[in-house]
Amino acid sequence: MSIVESCAAKDRAFAIGHGFRIDRSTANGLLLALLLLPCVRAAPASAHGEAEWIMKDPTYVSAFGQHCCGPQDCERIPASFIREEGRDIHLLPTGQIFRKGAAGAYPSRDGSWWWCKQPLLLGQSRPSARCVFFPFHGL
Repeated sequence: MSIVESCAAKDRAFAIGHGFRIDRSTANGLLLALLLLPCVRAAPASAHGEAEWIMKDPTYVSAFGQHCCGPQDCERIPASFIREEGRDIHLLPTGQIFRKGAAGAYPSRDGSWWWCKQPLLLGQSRPSARCVFFPFHGL
C-alpha cells in the first residue's frame, strides 16, 4: 500500500480496540443512534403513560388556571394520603384542601386517587399539588 493509499484509508476509518476498524460513516451513524437512544426510550413513557388522559385534556386546570399536566408529574396516590370531609378533599402530605366541583379537583377516570405535583422549589421539603383526581362516588 502506498503512502497516499494509507493516508486515504486512515481518513475513512479509525481503529476501535484490538485492531477492529470501522469506517467514519458507520461510526457517525452509531454515535447518532447512541445520542438519540434516550429520546426514543423516553417517548413511549410520555406518549403512553398512565396519566396521559390528564395531559390530553386541556380542561383539567388548577385553581390558578395552570394545566394539571401529565405523565411526568401526575401519579396515583394511596387513599391514606386523603381525608374527605363533605366536598372537601384534604391532601394530607401537603396540607392542601381541594373542593370537589372546583377547579383543581376532578373525578378520576379509573377510580383511583391521583395528584399532579408542582416542581419542588428551592427551600421546599415536599411538593405541593396542582390538582387532585378522586374516585367518583357522588358529590
